Amino acid sequence: MPEEVPRLYASYYTHRTSGEAGGRTPRDLLYGVYRALHSVVAQIVGLAEEMRLLHQAGLGDMQPGRLLDVGCGDGGFLDHMRRKGWTAEGSEVDASAAGIARRRGLTVHLGDLTALDLPSSVYDAITLRHVLEHLPDPRPVFETARRLLRPGGRLVIVTPNIQSLGHQRFGRAWRGLEPPRHFCLYHPDLLRRLAERAGYIVRTCVSSAAHADVILGASLTLQAVAGKPVPDPPPVSILRTVRAVMLQCREHRRIRKGEPCGEECFLVAEKPL
Repeated sequence: MPEEVPRLYASYYTHRTSGEAGGRTPRDLLYGVYRALHSVVAQIVGLAEEMRLLHQAGLGDMQPGRLLDVGCGDGGFLDHMRRKGWTAEGSEVDASAAGIARRRGLTVHLGDLTALDLPSSVYDAITLRHVLEHLPDPRPVFETARRLLRPGGRLVIVTPNIQSLGHQRFGRAWRGLEPPRHFCLYHPDLLRRLAERAGYIVRTCVSSAAHADVILGASLTLQAVAGKPVPDPPPVSILRTVRAVMLQCREHRRIRKGEPCGEECFLVAEKPL
């Protein structure tokens, strides 16, 4: 039932921010060290550019304009883009996550994108990062985003890839499945067809290993607990982290050989002029 959906997100990661917890925790500091080391590995194996592209949500080559991030969560990405010069606002169905974002001074519209009374043809870019899989039917969102975008405006979607190396390897333990929150899962060809049928011009639609270390690390945890509840957040495991990065590097090599096996689909499309 629709009224039950918020209960699925009562303990979701979008409800947590380091700042609200009273400063950076030892776990935050450890994660910072990991990201620094991981960036060095990424440079060595040639993954750094792919990571940079997704970190910028496919908007790095655009002049800052008006951005709408659908499913903005606690507003971390919006805050990042605001610092890059964008006029950034979000939409969010979860009131708790929206409240965290608003306390950052961000503009967040509460409610389903298709039901919000937003002006047409005003946004230079609309992003949906790990949102599409949470929707039972993606078509209304494609149509609404097209109405909201100005001519030539950009739609960016990131979503789990059902054809990923992680899904092939971990099966039911793959983090991308995430029942019962994920309704639909996609692969690049399907995502491209959906965008084209909705009237967009597709600039790129590929699979990516940019965040594979996170997804594969979580999958290793799910595989290890074999269906038992996972602590939130899960315990830190150096061995699990190393294994996840090794799998990420293997996945990246296979992508470069032409296999669509990245953990995420990455779509960049435009509204026709």
